[in-house]
Amino acid sequence: MKRFLLSGLAAGFLCLLPMIFSDHSEAQVEDSLAGRKILVVMSYHQGNTWQDQEQKGLAAGLRGAELVYFYLDSKRDKSGAAARAKEAFSLFHDLAPDAVVATDDNAQSMFVVPYLKDKVKTPVVFCGVNNNAGKYGYPATNVNGIVEIKHFLETINFARLITGNINRLAVIYKDNPSNQRNITQLAKEKDSYSLEDIEYLKLETLAGAVGKIKSRTEDFDAFLVLNLTGILDKDARQMESQEAIKVLSTISRRPIISTEDYNVAAGALCGVVKTGFEQGELAARMVREVLAGKEIGKLPVGANKNGQRLVNLTTAKKLDIRLGKEVIFGSTLVK
Repeated sequence: MKRFLLSGLAAGFLCLLPMIFSDHSEAQVEDSLAGRKILVVMSYHQGNTWQDQEQKGLAAGLRGAELVYFYLDSKRDKSGAAARAKEAFSLFHDLAPDAVVATDDNAQSMFVVPYLKDKVKTPVVFCGVNNNAGKYGYPATNVNGIVEIKHFLETINFARLITGNINRLAVIYKDNPSNQRNITQLAKEKDSYSLEDIEYLKLETLAGAVGKIKSRTEDFDAFLVLNLTGILDKDARQMESQEAIKVLSTISRRPIISTEDYNVAAGALCGVVKTGFEQGELAARMVREVLAGKEIGKLPVGANKNGQRLVNLTTAKKLDIRLGKEVIFGSTLVK
């Protein structure tokens, strides 16, 4: 089991996460939500690491309410997700919830936009939407929520601080809707990265990723790996992203960096990460505001703010990288 060694300000911040509400405010939240039913439609499958973090944030912020979860499983089985979205709409009618929470982009395009947006009076709060909620016509009369901003620039600069030199970067990714949006953000921000070269390597199998890393090592200073959930192993089994990272980090002679905490825990050298917990907690806060009487369409769209620096000590040692005080202070060290 991975052990997280907390240092500096990061330790204090993380220790506060379970204590976002005081005992007094927890009781107030539970009382205000007592008897409320909230349908949570999640884009992915139960056990997806990011989504599990969102679920914990929602549960922490919505104590006292009855939370009913439905999983679209759109990352592992996109072809069947539309039918499951229809099932979710049937559940919505049967449950008659006081509010709906929809997590990540696929739940917006497959469920909220076709079935709920501007069509029902029930308030809908989204979270985990990549970068720009306007692409779905949000905020709408009954829909608002929290967008997800990935810390790509901060991750690249943090990796430079650790390694001293990143001018040529390869982006390894599996083609799916989430990563298409990540590529869009990377392309939009690329001038701020101060790179000589950035190349995108689209892969569908773990063997392909291993082959690219081995054959292209001399071409790049680092590999930025996006979420690889769904990449296929030698038996055509869909893997979780962290499973793939464990393999790739053992064979790469160049740093692998990531904006996902589970990828760093699995073997990527470092990253500046956002958290699903923060997305879920912020969405829960908006649900509480709306149920307390605020007009959802007039609230500002929210966004994650906290970037958390992570460094994998085992990987740093394998790559023979010495970590200075400027790296260690304020970072979470994964061993």
